[in-house]
Amino acid sequence: MLLTKRIILIKAIQTWKEYFDDETDYVCDYFDVFNAEKNLCYTLIGESPISMLMACEYDWRYGNKTFPFVYLSGVCTQKDYRNQGYSTRLIKDTLLKSYDEGKILCGLIVANEGLKDFYQKFGFVACCSKGKDFNFLEERCSPSRIQEMFSSGVFNKLDNTVVHSKESLSLYPQYYGSVDCSDNADKQMLRIINAEEALKLYAEKFPEKELVFELKDQVFEKNNQVFTIQKSRVFSQKPQLKSPISQNKNIPQISIEELTTMIFKDAYMFLMNER
Repeated sequence: MLLTKRIILIKAIQTWKEYFDDETDYVCDYFDVFNAEKNLCYTLIGESPISMLMACEYDWRYGNKTFPFVYLSGVCTQKDYRNQGYSTRLIKDTLLKSYDEGKILCGLIVANEGLKDFYQKFGFVACCSKGKDFNFLEERCSPSRIQEMFSSGVFNKLDNTVVHSKESLSLYPQYYGSVDCSDNADKQMLRIINAEEALKLYAEKFPEKELVFELKDQVFEKNNQVFTIQKSRVFSQKPQLKSPISQNKNIPQISIEELTTMIFKDAYMFLMNER
């Protein structure tokens, strides 16, 4: 079994390298830093991972709270198996697994604008921006400058953003000459995984907010609830056809994309090892 797992990881490295044209050393280090043995998700045919992605674990900072966040990277399918739905099934399975593991939010950075339509099918939405809190990052930083800012605690002051660790920044000194921290906001996409937990964070951050709405989510049935936010608290009720609350036409319906935008608008995923 251990030998089989090792073979799968070796072949996954080859698939990543061929798809993204990355150096072998970089892919090996990426798999090591982000614990591919745990976080690599794949579809096997024989012992070959013909479709794969990395579900990298981070925290996200929102207000004065941090919570579990998953970042999808390296989504790819071998050439002979493309356009057969393998990536679609793998992404859906990964999202459901992330829900069961307690993740609240998921994010990714598309390689190009044309891929946005593909990820919108799973409820991802482009709601990020550079935002005023990130103006100091509008420079091309050397790896040493990034490490210096990280060590000084500058990043710890940012709100509505991914939280990096020394491990997640460790690839920069070796593989990056300089990094533009502000050039990919339009390619960043987010998706709420656990709506009730995300709303609790929102209600605590904005205690003056009072809302009632019915949420619609095509992937997570558990998110399809009537939510009430009142006095920093969140209440949920499953919609029932004969329930007075579901018959009230004054209760608006909103999509998971709209909810993600409402809560995480102007978020920013910086320093995600995108080259």
